[in-house]
Amino acid sequence: LSDLEWSADGKSFYCLFFKDRLVKHDLESGEDKVLYEHTHFNRLVLNRSPDGKSLLLGVYNPEEKKSHLFTIAADGGHRKELCTTQDADNFAKALWSPDGQYVYFTERQGGTNLWRVPSEGGTPQKIWHSENRAEVFSIHPDGNQMAFAIRERTTEIRVIQNLGTALSKVFKKNE
Repeated sequence: LSDLEWSADGKSFYCLFFKDRLVKHDLESGEDKVLYEHTHFNRLVLNRSPDGKSLLLGVYNPEEKKSHLFTIAADGGHRKELCTTQDADNFAKALWSPDGQYVYFTERQGGTNLWRVPSEGGTPQKIWHSENRAEVFSIHPDGNQMAFAIRERTTEIRVIQNLGTALSKVFKKNE
C-alpha cells in the first residue's frame, strides 16, 4: 500500500497498491472494488479531484521508460491520459489545483521541476525549478501559493587541532 485518499462523501476511501491495483473500499459494506489494475503505479500519485468525480494517478511504462498521468472516474471505468513525464522517468507527486482546472506535478531530475498541465490534458508547462530535491508540496486553497519541503544537503569539513590535548582535558575532568 503506497497511498490513501478519501472519497468526497467520506463513505469510502481509495487504496493504491503501487505494484498492482487501485481499490475503492466501502466503509459501510466493507467491500473492495478494484478500479484499475497495473503493474507499475507511481507510488505517491493518488489525488481526488476537487469535485470528487475523478482520481489522478501515475502509471509507469517500462518499455518507454516514462510515466503517464491519468484521470479515472472515482467509481472506475474510463481513464484519460493528461500527459507523460517530461524530464524524468517518474512523477514525484501530482495534485489538482483547488479549482480543478489544472494538475501540478513534480519530477526529480537534476533537482526538482514543477509542471502544470490542464486537467483535460495537453502540453505541460514548466513553472518552477529548484536545484534541491522537493520532497512534498501542497497547494493553498486559494490556488495562489504553494508550500514545499526542500531537502538540502550540505557537507562540512572540520579540522580538530591538538586532539590529544583536548581529549586529555576531557578525560581528566571525568576522573
